[in-house]
Amino acid sequence: MRVSLVAFLLLTSSAGSAQSQSVHWYFYGGDEHTSDFVDAGEIQRNAAGHVEVWTKELSVKQVQAAGDKAVKNKERLARVEAASTAFSSPISRVIKDPSEDQRDEVVLEEEVANNSPEVQPLTQALFEIDCSGKVARLLSAITHKNGRTQVINEPSEWVHFPPESNGSNLIVIVCPAK
Repeated sequence: MRVSLVAFLLLTSSAGSAQSQSVHWYFYGGDEHTSDFVDAGEIQRNAAGHVEVWTKELSVKQVQAAGDKAVKNKERLARVEAASTAFSSPISRVIKDPSEDQRDEVVLEEEVANNSPEVQPLTQALFEIDCSGKVARLLSAITHKNGRTQVINEPSEWVHFPPESNGSNLIVIVCPAK
């Protein structure tokens, strides 16, 4: 059992640096310490018709440092500027008419989340979302803190998220509009 857990951890920790082409992280929330992203490129429906989606949480300090580095790279800066002008991030379903500063910040954070392997997730979590009931539960999570890794593979209870929370943002982003 311990050997298989170690192998699983090695595989999941290296998977973040070698993302597949279908993975695309989009900003959906955060707080003063973390920024939260959803892999909107890999939304799956399970047998019950619920959405299953991966999320990751990054340190704001690391995202800011990588963002400062990214804007010094001409190719990455051009990509950020073009994306900011077009602004097609799913967070626009939550933030109506974002300011130019908000668009720039979201696009830069998404650039970092997708193209800065030096920024490792604090948490990676798989959620199951019942869009019609507007409830979600955690299916699996991997947390990294103080050099320790914790794996949770027991589904949680279904929860309702309060309005204007990161959880409610996630539901708005991954569930089809009615």
